[in-house]
Amino acid sequence: MSSYARAVTAQENQKKSLSQLNEAKQFLGGQLTSVFSGIITGSMSAADAVKRLADAFVEAAIQAAFLGQGPLAGLFGGGGGILGSIFGFSGGGMASASLFADGGHVCGPGTGTSDSIPAMISNGEFIINAAQTKKYLPL
Repeated sequence: MSSYARAVTAQENQKKSLSQLNEAKQFLGGQLTSVFSGIITGSMSAADAVKRLADAFVEAAIQAAFLGQGPLAGLFGGGGGILGSIFGFSGGGMASASLFADGGHVCGPGTGTSDSIPAMISNGEFIINAAQTKKYLPL
């Protein structure tokens, strides 16, 4: 990967991290505003407010950890969560997998050695890495 490509990737990762941080900040701000508003207006007790805040955080944390979604997903890696890792749904995964039983060139996220694309492989098949494919493709 060239220095330019690395810089672009780093910049994209930084933008994604800032976006995830901003989403978490907005979630926290919204929850705290709601809780304090309830306490100040007397529509909820302090104990109810703390419970409501804790429930919101638990729900958001579970959603982030298991599904890789929601306002706290960035804190858990932002991938497909635990279920995505198990079933291959993170980054497209099995849910959008293309099948290549007849062969074909594979394009998608990642680099030539990142193993970012899940594959369904049959008994007896052989996989050739990107560098060797590029080298021998003209044959």
